[in-house]
Amino acid sequence: MKTYTAAQMREAEAPFLAAGVPLMEWAAAALHGDNAPLVVAVDLPSGIGVDDGTVPDPTVLPANLTVTFGGCKAGLLREPAANLSGRIVVADIGLGDELERIAARDRG
Repeated sequence: MKTYTAAQMREAEAPFLAAGVPLMEWAAAALHGDNAPLVVAVDLPSGIGVDDGTVPDPTVLPANLTVTFGGCKAGLLREPAANLSGRIVVADIGLGDELERIAARDRG
């Protein structure tokens, strides 16, 4: 995987800024076109609050599908993150018995 320095990122963004289009705005517009890619989030979309659904950075990439593990995270169901999570699928990773034991304990 190639990594870039902050200076290289600013240099890459320069042509977009010269054209009057900030890079993030250009990228967001590209995601809503006819050829927009299918975005799959693993566990939860990057940048959303796992517990409260907050989205502190407005440049979160919206997912078409979120595959989360073990159980559904509360943040995926709360606004504004719920609008960025797409369809949510919970993948079973063998926690069912343990989660039931915890739930039974919590019920008293």
